[in-house]
Formats: sequence, structure tokens, C-alpha cells
Amino acid sequence: MNPTVIKGVVLESPLVTAAYRVGAHARAGAYAAFGRRWKALSARFRALRASGAGEHSPAVMRAVRAQLDWGCRNATGQLVDVRSNKWLAEFLETREARTLRSRFDAWPDHHRVRMREPNDENPQRQGNLILLKRYDRATGEKGVITLKYTETLWRFAAMFDLAALASRYAFLLEPSSWGYEDPGFFLYVGADMDVVVQSPWGRDYEFITHLGSNLHGVRIGAGDWVDPQIFSSNTPAQDRRFDIVAVSAWSALKRHEDLFRAAAVLKAAGRELQIALIGYPVDWTQDKIRQLARKYGIEHLCTIYEAVPQSVVADVVGDSRLYVLMSRREGANRALYEALWCDTPVTVFESHRGVNTDIVRGEVGTLYDADGLAAAIMRVLDDPDRYQARQWAERNTGFRNSTAALNVTLKQLSEARGLPWTEDIAEHISAPEMRYANPLDVERFAQEYESLVPFLR
Repeated sequence: MNPTVIKGVVLESPLVTAAYRVGAHARAGAYAAFGRRWKALSARFRALRASGAGEHSPAVMRAVRAQLDWGCRNATGQLVDVRSNKWLAEFLETREARTLRSRFDAWPDHHRVRMREPNDENPQRQGNLILLKRYDRATGEKGVITLKYTETLWRFAAMFDLAALASRYAFLLEPSSWGYEDPGFFLYVGADMDVVVQSPWGRDYEFITHLGSNLHGVRIGAGDWVDPQIFSSNTPAQDRRFDIVAVSAWSALKRHEDLFRAAAVLKAAGRELQIALIGYPVDWTQDKIRQLARKYGIEHLCTIYEAVPQSVVADVVGDSRLYVLMSRREGANRALYEALWCDTPVTVFESHRGVNTDIVRGEVGTLYDADGLAAAIMRVLDDPDRYQARQWAERNTGFRNSTAALNVTLKQLSEARGLPWTEDIAEHISAPEMRYANPLDVERFAQEYESLVPFLR
């Protein structure tokens, strides 16, 4: 079992969580005593992230802002430019920064500037960096760069001269994990930087907002960039093959056993449900999933799809009456939104960490508590006409709606600096890697990517 999974499993226990936080605080104190400020900050944030609180108290946020202020404000309390950001300077001196940078050192520049693994030469596939707007050297109108995945926030700052790019580009950050108590965000704090942070989970949005910096939270996330042309279904609920679909890696963190237990309860009550399981091995294998299903006497009701292409995922989700998310915590959940575009309602744990549970209401689906998954499943399956998931998605999510919302925010930030905003950002999709919605944008931005090469460290 990998360390991330182990940590996720043990943090389900309040007692273990408390011990973990005490240990993290102790490590933070030790690092601080030896002058290793960045490591100390990282340890403090790990302790804070593990907090079970639905929101951070004013006292906690004052302590966080005090940490930010040390590195990012001057003696009069004003934000400094990112070039003077002491947290960025501390980070760049760490072995971690050197390691993050070295992974890309041997790669061709056209891959490095896109932060793209060179595993194929498909020009449509962008990397963890995508340009959405070009910098106008004549007028100073900023371009726009999107960075995808939490690790990329750290890696970009290690690879590129962030201070030199601050006057040329605004940044859209798309973290991949829940819990924004992460020092990587401090690297982007500066009076000369415009930064928008996609923050679907309420606590993360509040955390970014209450920093009181140049970081601007928006209630958008990785799921909002789904391509509705791929995920679509015209099959009525009553004609769909599967009652339930779950799209989750084979992992202890994904809590498949919760679904199997609920299905067994319903089977005992005379309701045998057909279940589609889509996933891939992480710390478990398909055999472990089958073993658990057999334990609850429902293996014959389960159809497993392992490591299948996106087109198959879309077909199966679109042939299911309900999407179930069993996990209690995860970031950047895209499968839930794919289900909505397939007109498949969803059910989500009511205290989920990472998902925007505010949207799981009315025509979208229903929430469930620790013992209520079986009841939630039947609420949806017994009243299919109540749910209009695709209609909700067309009004509220998808790359076109999300692009329009971000254009409003970015325009406001630009105009607040007295800069023009004459061109909106390009549309992009997550499929699952980032791509331009308009394939012609690959060529349109080619020269702009080349202009990033001199800013590589």
C-alpha cells in the first residue's frame, strides 16, 4: 500500500488524526529551530489540513495569515511583488525544488514549456500547463496560463522564473487534491500577480478567500472541464442496463465495501441491483474488489471494467441509472460531472471533503450519511423523474460555462490594474489531459509557447 493511501486510511480515525497532528506540529517546531522555515511551514500545513473542522476558526486563519505576511508583506503591511516573496526564495533553495526541476531538465523544450510527459507526439495533447491567452507586448494586456494538478504548482515555480512572468501572465490554478492548506499557494502571492484558484470544496474556497491576498477563489474545479460531446446519453432511465455505476480506482480509500454493504442490504430486502464498477489498480487489484463483492454475496450482480478507454466509460455511465461516489475525501473528482452530462443523477457522502456538495441537491441527486447509502440509492431509483442531471449541467457546468465565468473574473482583475481586456481566454477541455476545444488553437499558440523557453530555470 503506497504512503498516500496509508495516510488516507489512518486519517479516517479521529484518534490517529489527533496523533498525526501532534506529530506534525512537533516536526514544525524542530524545523523552525534549525531555521528551515519552508519545511516548518509544510509541516504546520499538514497538521492543519488534517483538521476535521468544516471550516477554520478566525484564530486559525489569523495564524495562517501571519505566516503568509512574514514572507509576502512589507513593514507597512502591503503585499510585495513576487520577486521579493521570501517564501518563494526559501522554496527555491530546497532540495525538493531542485528535484522537481531536474525531472524535466533532459526533455526537449517544446515538452518542458508545456510541462508535458514526452510519451507521444500528439500535438493535441497538452501537458500540465496550457496557454489560454497570449501576452500583448504592445499594450501590456496579460496572457493567461493554466496549471493543472497540485504538484504542478510547486514544479512550475521550481522550473520557471515566476517573477519575470508575473507582469506578462495571469494564472489559473487547478489543484488536484482537497485541502488547500498547502504552502505551494504561497509561492504565487505577490502584488504584481493575478491568480485565480479553482476551489470547488467550500472549506478550500474560504481558506483561499480569507488569506486576504492576490489569490482569488472561484467555485470551479476539474470536473467543470468535461466535454459534453463525449459524455452524453439519450437512453431513458428505465431502459438503462445498470442500476448503479461507480468510477473509482481499486483502492482502500475509495470504500467499495460501503457500496457492497448497501447492495447486500437491498438484496436482502428483495432488490437486486445491477452494478457497474469502473476502475484501475492502485493499492488493490480487481481480485480484491471481487473478493469483497463475494463477501457480501453480490459478486454475480457486479460487472467490472478495468482500465478502459474514456469512450467505454461514457457508454457505461450513460447506461446507468445512478452514479455513486463512495469515498469520503478526494480532490478533482471529474467522474461525478461526467455522470451529470450523461443525465445520470449522483449520490455523495454528505460530509465529503473535496466535492462541492452544495450542488448535490434537487435535480442533480442526493446526499447520504454514514449509514444511509442504501436509502439514498432507493430514493433515486424509485423516483427517476425527479432528476434532470443533464439539464442542470447545461446551465451550470461544462467548459463553455466555466470559460465564461473565468473570463468575467479575469477581466475584472485586468481592469483593476488599469490594463485592457480585449480578448477572452481560449476554451479548453479535460479529456482527461488538457486539450484545446478548438484544435486550431494548437497552432495559434505555438509561438507563445516558444516565448516561454527563456524563462525556464
